[in-house]
Amino acid sequence: MKLKELYDLYVSGEIKKPEYIDLMHEKHLVLFEYFDYIKDTDIKSIYMDNDTIYITVKGSDIKLLLDRNDKRFIPLEILNFHSTEAQEREFIFSLVSKCRIVFDIGANIGWYTLNFGKLPNIDKVYSFEPIPHTFEYLKKHVEMNDIWVLPQNPWVDFRKYGV
Repeated sequence: MKLKELYDLYVSGEIKKPEYIDLMHEKHLVLFEYFDYIKDTDIKSIYMDNDTIYITVKGSDIKLLLDRNDKRFIPLEILNFHSTEAQEREFIFSLVSKCRIVFDIGANIGWYTLNFGKLPNIDKVYSFEPIPHTFEYLKKHVEMNDIWVLPQNPWVDFRKYGV
């Protein structure tokens, strides 16, 4: 049963206050599970407000939003597997270590874009993501991390041009 459903049962009088408190306490214990769980991961913190949940990554302090509907979303991957793909990340960083401009083609939600934007040798990052929903996350991540990159959406609706 969801938290809101339990609350509604209490407010309606269908469950009494002591039972409600016990049931809610059981639900809230998951917060402490996360507290213990993230200690051995690349996650520094999990934050939530009225309409957003995001994680902050240890070391880089990159903030990434969570998407309730995407079980393979990068922040959830970090939660599930305790880190990102360290070998791939190190290999890619070694490639861009001598670059001043980076093009992130297929940037997805911006994981590498954000990391590139924090590298001291990089002057500009151009990020391309063709999927509109994913591109919106890319833009949000760039904004909330205050990284100077140029997110580009090559998505064009050719119907309006009669093609």
